[in-house]
Amino acid sequence: MTGTVGHEVATIVNTLLIFAEQVFAVASDLSIANTWSKKDDSTTIREVIPGLALEELFDNGISAQLTDMIASAFAEKRNGYLEYADFENGLLKLSAARVLPVHPDHNFIFLTLENLSVKNGLLSEDIRLKRALEVTGDGVWDIDFIEDVVSFSDKWHKIFGYNAPLKMTVSEWRALIHPDDIERALSISADYISGKTSEYSAELRFRCADGTYKWIWSRGFSLAKTIDGRPLRSIGTHTDIHERKVSEEKYATVTSQLYNLINNFNCGILVTDENHRVSFANHTFCQMYDVEGGPEAASGLTMEQCFEKSRHLYKYPDQVQNGIRNAIINRLPLFGREIQLADGRILSLDFITLSFEGRQNGEIWKFTDITALKQSEQLFREQREFYENIIHNIPADIAVFATDHRYLFVNKHGIKNDELREWIIGKTDADYARFRNRPDSFYEARFPLYDQATNSKTSVQLIEKLVSREGNEEHHLRIIKPVLRATGDVEYLLAYGLNITDLIRAQELLKASADTFSSAFDNSGIGMALVSIDGNWLDVNAQLCQMTGYTKEELLERTFQEITHPDDLETDLRVIRRMLRKEIRTYSFEKRYLSKANKVILVQLTVSLVWNADDTPRFFIAQVIDITGKKQLEDELKHKNRELEDSKVSLLNKVKQLEELSYIIAHNLRGPASNIKMFSEIVLEELASGRQWDDSGFSSGFSLPQTLRYIREKQFPDEQPRNINGDYANKTE
Repeated sequence: MTGTVGHEVATIVNTLLIFAEQVFAVASDLSIANTWSKKDDSTTIREVIPGLALEELFDNGISAQLTDMIASAFAEKRNGYLEYADFENGLLKLSAARVLPVHPDHNFIFLTLENLSVKNGLLSEDIRLKRALEVTGDGVWDIDFIEDVVSFSDKWHKIFGYNAPLKMTVSEWRALIHPDDIERALSISADYISGKTSEYSAELRFRCADGTYKWIWSRGFSLAKTIDGRPLRSIGTHTDIHERKVSEEKYATVTSQLYNLINNFNCGILVTDENHRVSFANHTFCQMYDVEGGPEAASGLTMEQCFEKSRHLYKYPDQVQNGIRNAIINRLPLFGREIQLADGRILSLDFITLSFEGRQNGEIWKFTDITALKQSEQLFREQREFYENIIHNIPADIAVFATDHRYLFVNKHGIKNDELREWIIGKTDADYARFRNRPDSFYEARFPLYDQATNSKTSVQLIEKLVSREGNEEHHLRIIKPVLRATGDVEYLLAYGLNITDLIRAQELLKASADTFSSAFDNSGIGMALVSIDGNWLDVNAQLCQMTGYTKEELLERTFQEITHPDDLETDLRVIRRMLRKEIRTYSFEKRYLSKANKVILVQLTVSLVWNADDTPRFFIAQVIDITGKKQLEDELKHKNRELEDSKVSLLNKVKQLEELSYIIAHNLRGPASNIKMFSEIVLEELASGRQWDDSGFSSGFSLPQTLRYIREKQFPDEQPRNINGDYANKTE
């Protein structure tokens, strides 16, 4: 016994010896451990032999009654009181025994013996009794039924907060009991008064001075009774049990909640005692194993009996039975042991033993239906294999990194060798560089990118230049994307890389092509433009600006509709609509623009349409040739041609007239021509004969008729002259 407990025991014993002659400490096995008694008005403490029995101190009848009282005191914390008479030295002695469960060690109670024959008076006895009760820490109450007065000790006033001294009637005292407890309190009191119980003991709520209620344990007994047993004087205690009751209520609430929770678990729970019998089974277990009658039907069965009742449910019953037996015998925990049922379900069995104070007190068995989980796991494995197969076959390097640069995953395209791909998990690019004998520059450019992506929580990218095994220069695009948790922290880095060598080369070719197009566009000798689908100028070259008189900026703020001649606009739009419907691919016609100076410009317009990859129209390409000057020349040429045509007609008419004149002349000259022939032959003959031709008087300016006349006159000087038709005429003209 510790010093603190020993001191408390001594204090209580000294107080009890004020009114009692002897005090005994009785153990739970009803043996007397210690005894104390008065001697010459002083306290004497005497140890007795451990294990001394009650019957060695009292006769059989008294010993039996005391045994029942002591058992009740241990079980229910009740006070007990017994008056008895015996003879001592030939004289009748009246004594009283009290059982008081106030020992600091709950394994003991106090038993006091009082000599009622030598009491000097009721008042002194009351004082001693009240002092004895107060030393237990309880508030003492005292009821005088004759006077209808209830009085209280100082400790009672402190417990309930009332000002001392306080006295009240029995009715007023009862009115302080909580309304919900009054009926029960009166019933317990009636049982005590009628003799059904040996003492009054009730737990109830009592109103304090501040209006709140406090849980108390009210105990009492009668000091005096009438002949018919009605109490005249009662005394008792109020023990403050408020904290205990509140705790019990909380415990009861929690216990109820836990019971409901466990009973409604989605897993089967079975609790067995130290004899392996079921002491609790929840509803899920009963549903899982088709237990008819519910949890009550399973209670009391051994695990072997439970198994036999459900043997038909198992796919491999002997295996399950051996597992249960081994668990019980070895008393080793089991976790996640799978059990297959005949209907295809899969259960997971968990088993633990329960131990209290080093003793085995039973087991807990938990059965969880993991059928859906196993199916989900299988589905997950299949999906994982499916997606991993996709990732492995994506023609790109894909890897997952921890924030400390360690590899968590890499696909087959990233590392084709299976052993190397498995080896690199948990390692870094630095480890890989050393393993492959690569220069430090291989990873030194990557690590800062990993850190940048981690710190900024945004994607970063890098284009690496590498040399392939064949010695060719390659370009690889590396993109590092952070994957964030729900809290916003970076969980891991997703990196993927593409061999963009062909893309880089294509871009270079595209750039060269674009530069060529741009050069041809800007330096073209004709106007060129890119026009949006709604008619806005997207880009124009210098030649078109010069042609229209607008600057490039001014044109880009306008649409082609704004500078098109109103009479030509609808024709242009109609052809564009046909092109958008893919009825024609290109179109070309002459149209008129209005320059900035509002001058009409006649152009030859050729338009084609560029389409997007999704088969939507992108923009128009327009080629514009200024044909204003050409058109003017053509108009002038047409005018000249018309003049020439008119001249031709006139000439043809004159030729026709000449032909008619020629006919007339030919007809008229047929006679003279014969004469001319004759004259010519004559002249030739004369010349051939050597005759000298006299050409005096002839002039080269003579007309034909004059010449003929001259020849005739020379040949026939005496003949009368004729006109050109052979008729004779006057010689004079």
